[in-house]
Amino acid sequence: MQKVLECGSEALKERVAERVAADVASLSVDKYGSYVVEACFQLTCSLTPMRRVLAAFIALSDEQLAELVQGVYSNYVVHKLLATGKKYFKEETLKLARRIEELPAEVQREMHAQRVMQVVKKQFPRGPRH
Repeated sequence: MQKVLECGSEALKERVAERVAADVASLSVDKYGSYVVEACFQLTCSLTPMRRVLAAFIALSDEQLAELVQGVYSNYVVHKLLATGKKYFKEETLKLARRIEELPAEVQREMHAQRVMQVVKKQFPRGPRH
């Protein structure tokens, strides 16, 4: 699947990304599925698959997002999506980062979530509050 996303036609990449986005939560928590999700925004050399995956993450419920931020494999997907997405889709990625910041403190402190929170704080710092 990763090779298809790297070398396939644009139309094929878009169809695969659409399918991945439709099941992004369960794929992200899977040891091998997480690599497929990452390939949609790291290997394609195309912005459409990345936009689809990012939109799918933004559309997740708070419970699903919390599960992915804390997941053994999915935390890597989330923090890599934040880092990569910022380069191409700053507003959308910022929206996802702010949603993550709003997750409960116990979620943010969980061992696997800490890597995601480091990326959120470093890549998307909040300005001074007045």
